[in-house]
Amino acid sequence: MTALDRTEPALRLPNKHELYRTAAWLFTHLICALMPLWGSWLLLKLGKHSTGLSDYVSHGEFCLYAAALAGTTLFVILREERHPLRGRLLIGLVAAALLVSSAVVFAGAFTLNYKSGASIPLQLDMAFLTTVSMVLYPTALVMAVITLFLEGLSQSYDPRKAQTKEQGALKQAFRSIKD
Repeated sequence: MTALDRTEPALRLPNKHELYRTAAWLFTHLICALMPLWGSWLLLKLGKHSTGLSDYVSHGEFCLYAAALAGTTLFVILREERHPLRGRLLIGLVAAALLVSSAVVFAGAFTLNYKSGASIPLQLDMAFLTTVSMVLYPTALVMAVITLFLEGLSQSYDPRKAQTKEQGALKQAFRSIKD
């Protein structure tokens, strides 16, 4: 058993507070961060205008949201290494890949939609943008929720309490050998 093994918390089920905290964050994100989208949809419906998903994806909005979530996830992963967090490297690499790919797709969609008067010989592939957006955003959202959840688990871990528990178990083992 290495020193790292002793400092990492055992995988356990979350308590109610950790589940509530994660659910509250997710609910707040879906309401507040996506307010421009659902607000626009509601106003357009009130005006009897029909809208489709492509209307909301055409400028890369979901890629922008995905980049914001991936950047926040990356910050949480890199912020504190004092707290043990299982899968820190893997989650960090996935978050970095999501950040870069989302930012590049958003930049491409924005550039191709920009009306500058200059003719750009490229055309935006809406089917591809919709597919990529609908993969990147949910993936970034799931990564953010997993990171928030794991961070809550790691912050509730008390290494001194674990050390005391280990020492108690060792004392008990030595007593059983002695007897």
